Amino acid sequence: MPADKPILVIGYGNDLRQDDAVGPRLAQTVAQWHLPGVLARAVQQLTPDLAADLAHAQAAVFVDAAASPELDAVEVSPLQPTRAIRGLAHTSDPAALLAFTRLSFGACPPAWWVKIPAVQLGYGEDLSAESQTHLDDALGQVYRLIGRLQSARAEPPSAAALPAQPQSNLDRPSTQDPHSPHSPPPTPAHTAQTALELDFTDDAKPKTDGLERWRQDRDRALAATAEKLGLPLGRNVEVWLHDGVRLRGKLELCDLELFTDTLPRSRIGLLIDNVPFTLGDLESCVRLD
Repeated sequence: MPADKPILVIGYGNDLRQDDAVGPRLAQTVAQWHLPGVLARAVQQLTPDLAADLAHAQAAVFVDAAASPELDAVEVSPLQPTRAIRGLAHTSDPAALLAFTRLSFGACPPAWWVKIPAVQLGYGEDLSAESQTHLDDALGQVYRLIGRLQSARAEPPSAAALPAQPQSNLDRPSTQDPHSPHSPPPTPAHTAQTALELDFTDDAKPKTDGLERWRQDRDRALAATAEKLGLPLGRNVEVWLHDGVRLRGKLELCDLELFTDTLPRSRIGLLIDNVPFTLGDLESCVRLD
């Protein structure tokens, strides 16, 4: 594998929403393994800014929490780019990001999607016991997948050839075994589509200004959402909450959610200096800049 073509592991999710943090936590753990030729990124959401890293990767492994009653075990599957891209300011679909990478840079790497079952997605920084167990299983699967990719240096294997679920802690690195050579110390714990829409197709000509177009559309959507809510999003503010708490800092949408039509107004999440609250908690808001 060329030294300048790493295997890119991207764990994404909100580190303030309990089990949604399993993706970033896995990426943080992989980074502490210090495996040669492996680059791990822990992010809150997938954005076009990641396209440059993807375009120069040997392979990509996306890791996310999946709150589905039909998923009761870690799932690993090959991933192909979509034919169209919509809502790229924040997407939970890595296939759309792969398509954007190919259209912007002319190439995208072979990729896999690791889905980790999530049980609790309320506000908080602790994983549920179930998700902690699934995280340990996912680490084993990712570790073995990385080994296969480093050995093969070829096209992605078929779904049948993917690493099997580890049967014991002996054949996988564990976050709970302090004597494991691959086990780093525990890391602290750390989702809605947007109204943005960028529509590309496979026959579209790759555009080098794709990231700039996305940033412009994101800024327009944020401004439109701020006007709709009547709030100075992205500005320094002082707010009072109904319980008497006062906060000062930059006012942001929690989860970077720009698409708010699916939520009751009172439940729209806001954030100041990593302190989450809802629009229903807000008593007053004064812009300071």
